[in-house]
Amino acid sequence: MSNFPGAVDTFSSKVAHASRNAAADVNALQDSVVAIETELKTPNATHFLGYMPLAGTDTITGDKTFNAGVSFQPTTDLNGAIDNAVVSIAVDSAAGFANPGPFTVMVDSEKMRVTAGYGGTSWTVTRAYDGTQAAAHSDEAIVRGIKVLSVGTGDDVWYALGGLGVAQTMDIRMGSLASPITTGFGPVLKVSRTDSIPEANMPLGIGANFQGNGAIWGASYGDANQQASTNAVIGTAVSVSTQNTHNDDAQGLTGVGSIEGTGTGDGIGGYLVGSRKTTTGSTNALEVRSSNFTAQDDNFLPTTASRTMGGWATAGGNAPSAVAWNVGFFSTAQPWHVGYGAVTNSVTDYFMYDNSGATNGILLTGASRTGFGMAIASGSGPLLVGEVAALSSSSLLEVTSASGTGRDPLARWGSAGASDPFSLRLNNGSGTVYFAFVSGGAGQFLTGTATGDTGIKVATAGKAWHVGGTTKVLTVDGGNQFGAFGHATAAQQSGTPVAATDLASVITLANFLRTTQLAYGWIA
Repeated sequence: MSNFPGAVDTFSSKVAHASRNAAADVNALQDSVVAIETELKTPNATHFLGYMPLAGTDTITGDKTFNAGVSFQPTTDLNGAIDNAVVSIAVDSAAGFANPGPFTVMVDSEKMRVTAGYGGTSWTVTRAYDGTQAAAHSDEAIVRGIKVLSVGTGDDVWYALGGLGVAQTMDIRMGSLASPITTGFGPVLKVSRTDSIPEANMPLGIGANFQGNGAIWGASYGDANQQASTNAVIGTAVSVSTQNTHNDDAQGLTGVGSIEGTGTGDGIGGYLVGSRKTTTGSTNALEVRSSNFTAQDDNFLPTTASRTMGGWATAGGNAPSAVAWNVGFFSTAQPWHVGYGAVTNSVTDYFMYDNSGATNGILLTGASRTGFGMAIASGSGPLLVGEVAALSSSSLLEVTSASGTGRDPLARWGSAGASDPFSLRLNNGSGTVYFAFVSGGAGQFLTGTATGDTGIKVATAGKAWHVGGTTKVLTVDGGNQFGAFGHATAAQQSGTPVAATDLASVITLANFLRTTQLAYGWIA
């Protein structure tokens, strides 16, 4: 260092003669102050902070302003592979590393403390330094010098990142496993800011939210060769607390947005934007992943919080809140094609499960809707009402009432207006419609021949209404003729009635004999 030590030495040499040359002493003191100020503002090409030799990690105390315009990470390569136990390593070069030491280096994800061999290419090291794990390393593995500003003392909390996440420029630590923090007085680092920005001072306009107006700004850029995730801010929290009667959660990121007094804005705890400005990329404003490493399948709990969840929305305060999740829109926004979606194989049991006890389930208001209200594709399984397991593998709709529920009728079709043409319409493209039974065929739910079966068949060749038994009891066919016989009806009003016992209690033989003017019937 050129100025600082010389200026101090000059002043010190004149202290003893201060009474004889006060003016010169003052001038020398001024020169020393100027030299110190200049030195602190000028980065040194060899040593950060110039006059302070680097011994791995510099410890900074007091209030100081530093210029970090120099390289913090000298690098070299291993000269030969090593296992996870050797304490002597060879490197290609020692240029840029502290001399004298000791100092700290990083090889892959293992920290090593260099304790001898400074200035040379053969170093004595302490392995698995600062809580990292000893590992084998290949020849030509990169050796990075760890030159950071270190504030405070404590353990390096690295667990959530698997041993990575080493500080590059500044390492702030507070508390250790042996001596943890036991007072909840606040965070390790706090940045405060008070704003009163008029619209005229917003260079991009008052509606632009991304102008860096915040207490902390994390900015990161990945170039075209970036092969890792580019992250501006990372938050990890690890807890091994067993105090489950208290708040034992681990929160990687906590944000609170509060509107108070007579404020008119929205209190937003987290405002997230995913921006897509190229057709080759995609965007997610929020990606949520819940990782279950217990090797145990965790099923949904309908009455409380499940143990693995992608999201958990609760309402606080002293009054009910409006909606847990709202798909919104404003005048300059673009619409979504799908409000809620689940891709193939993403859900195993239920896409939606409502056990809330709410007054109503799902309400479709139909506002501005031009398509269907709800559609169920044929391959999606049946729509079940009154049950949770399908009774038929081929049905699209099942309405079932469990014993004792008192559901009567099970289903109702109707019209509120007399001009509506249909209460219930059945049709298909074949020209024949079966209601309640089919004649043969796999999967039929009524055979049409068993006692108690009732069915209606509407076809081009005729119409039939079948009521019970293996023979027809009532039929209407062949040109609107009414038959109550075991054989085909005749075109003329003639024939012999069958025994009265075949007519059950519907009509009697005597009634047929007396009713000779019936438009539909037969006489002897």
